[in-house]
Amino acid sequence: MSKLFFIILFIFGLSCLTSPATFAGKDFEKAIFAGGCFWCMESDFEKISGIKDVISGYIGGTTKNPSYQNYGRAGHIEAVLIPFEPSVISYAE
Repeated sequence: MSKLFFIILFIFGLSCLTSPATFAGKDFEKAIFAGGCFWCMESDFEKISGIKDVISGYIGGTTKNPSYQNYGRAGHIEAVLIPFEPSVISYAE
């Protein structure tokens, strides 16, 4: 994975803290889930109506730019960032 991917993921993650996501004029809320393998979670979430996107990456840990080869040794875990439309699906669902 390139450094650019992680920089974009980091900036996107910071935007979650400040304002709701807007895609094509719609307001989306965001959720982050960590559940082992992000590829496994990604494929399941992509099938759900109301989910705009599923973005894989790493959270936590002590290194600045974790890679797939070293993320676990530095305490990172795999996670997905999910912008979703609350009028279609709630966080609880």
